[in-house]
Amino acid sequence: MEKFNNYLTVAVKKDASDIYFIAGQKPSVKVHGNLEFLSQEEVDASLLAEFVFNILPSEESRERVAQGYEFDIIYKHEETRFRTNIHLQQGMFALSIRIISSDIPTPEFLGFSPVLMKFAQLKKGLVLLTGSTASGKSSVIASLINMINSEKKSHIITIEDPVEFVYPKKQSVIEQRQIGVDSHSFYDALRASFRQDPDVIMIGELRDLETIETALMAAETGHLVFATIHSSSTIESIERIVNMFPAIQSQQILNQLASNLIAVVSRELLKKKEGGRIASYEIMINTPAVSSLIREHRIANIFSVMQMGSRDGMITMAQSKAELRSKGLIE
Repeated sequence: MEKFNNYLTVAVKKDASDIYFIAGQKPSVKVHGNLEFLSQEEVDASLLAEFVFNILPSEESRERVAQGYEFDIIYKHEETRFRTNIHLQQGMFALSIRIISSDIPTPEFLGFSPVLMKFAQLKKGLVLLTGSTASGKSSVIASLINMINSEKKSHIITIEDPVEFVYPKKQSVIEQRQIGVDSHSFYDALRASFRQDPDVIMIGELRDLETIETALMAAETGHLVFATIHSSSTIESIERIVNMFPAIQSQQILNQLASNLIAVVSRELLKKKEGGRIASYEIMINTPAVSSLIREHRIANIFSVMQMGSRDGMITMAQSKAELRSKGLIE
């Protein structure tokens, strides 16, 4: 235990974002997107197995991991929380660990534009966050939720796997439900939320058709819904949602998106010239022009509207990167 905990302490001091413990390989971290080794000594398979079984919360979870199931937990060490994915590779344990900041990132730190700040003032609708793994989707949503928590008296329910940021007690009442602990699935937790009278619902990930369908229903019935979806761009996110449904439902889903989608935001982390990383954003706002294109299933045409939509707060990823280059922040 002590050896791996020491590695975690060093990783936090290095300001790392991710840590990798893989049996038979050197322990490593990512610092500002660059891989570094924590030691030249390879991770011993038996010691890593001992660490895994010590940090698992129950006998049931130990049995599942021993059978080869992947498992996600939050492990806490020295006041720092680590989102830990436990899995097997070549029959041995491997851990991919994300360091979770104890402080919820501020809009200023995340580089919010004025239009992103306005999302915390919304009363209903669906806001989607997309981007690659480790692009900071969860941080953006957490910052928005914390803005609501600071400024409004709302009932907020978050549905996460696992719970990442823990919100302080401020103006709002916040329930944080963890999949596998507090509910069986995103769909079950989301469906149950209709009986719990929330003003704001945060969904950690839209994984399946039923969850997406219920999220759209929640937005349609007067809730403000924030959710993440795995895709590489704002337009791809809409296409992915529509394509998940049978063809017979396509027009219904297009109509629901056209009426209830507020915005899709894609985030990418880039290396800064002077070290560290900086975020670029792609933002699509569901203006009347965009809504018509969604309803007519002319999704690809949305890109042209985004290119000309700066007055509405829209920006493409290429435009965002061009701005950062013009300021001398990135290559």
